Amino acid sequence: MSTGENIQYLRKREGYTQEGFAEKMGVSRQTISKWESDACYPEMEKLVSMCELFGCKMDDLIRGDVKADDVSDTAGYDAHMNQHAKNITIGVVLILAGVTALLVTYGLTHVDTAAALALFPFVIAGVAYFVTAGMQHEHFKRKHPQIVPFYTEEEQDAFQNKFITKIVTGISLILLGVVCLIGTTLIIGESYLDQNEFAACLTTSVLMLFVTEGVGFLVYAGIQKSKFNIDEYNRENSPEVEEKETKIDRITGAICACLMIFATLVFVLLGTLMSAWHISWVAYVVAVLLCGVVHVIGDAFEKTDDSPKKEKVE
Repeated sequence: MSTGENIQYLRKREGYTQEGFAEKMGVSRQTISKWESDACYPEMEKLVSMCELFGCKMDDLIRGDVKADDVSDTAGYDAHMNQHAKNITIGVVLILAGVTALLVTYGLTHVDTAAALALFPFVIAGVAYFVTAGMQHEHFKRKHPQIVPFYTEEEQDAFQNKFITKIVTGISLILLGVVCLIGTTLIIGESYLDQNEFAACLTTSVLMLFVTEGVGFLVYAGIQKSKFNIDEYNRENSPEVEEKETKIDRITGAICACLMIFATLVFVLLGTLMSAWHISWVAYVVAVLLCGVVHVIGDAFEKTDDSPKKEKVE
């Protein structure tokens, strides 16, 4: 690639229009156009500024092929997104596993405090995975705000087949858990389960095992699918796109925080005042589902607001 082709590629990679890039360089748009068409050559001072802006070496900018180098470097993106998906999935699975531990502990001991103590280590570990995943992802985005699309059509088609399999498996596991719960209730008898708390907790914990595994498949598949949408990743990190921390984001975040606080309050009150630790966990499930609905609605409004504001990159 020529110097002009490298400049044009790096400008587009970072999401700058010719006008935006010209403003950064302190020159006119026509000058940028001449650089990119190799009609004239940038001064050394401008080349140094470009290297700092694009995070590249002078030799690569002048004589190299920065596009080819980028494509080979994006393997780090795939590895990061795979680990990110694992961390989030482990966090979700740990919290749901904690609910299972709560049910089993309560069924064995009938001690509310013991049941709560069985839950909280899983919740703490799950939150730790969420925080770690979030911080690592934010660091990666700051370090690599733009990624060159590198997945081949064959790779995307192969993943699509795996994605469908994982989604079907996850849903099937959840439905299988429900079937097991209904079948056990019919065989043992609802009246017996009402009188025997251990049997009731054990039956529900079996359902939660299926739900935990099923939700794990669904979460992992969803995050894995998102990694193939590199264009959206680049758009979100483009310097000329408005920050995503908009008013809608702040509102949805506040609503979700309130929902989780309320779920914790319901969980504690039901457990301590009514000794209903075996069912109080449902508050968290409802809160998570409502948070999902809130984010879907918020994203829909955000995309609607952003659509006329997108600036075309030349």
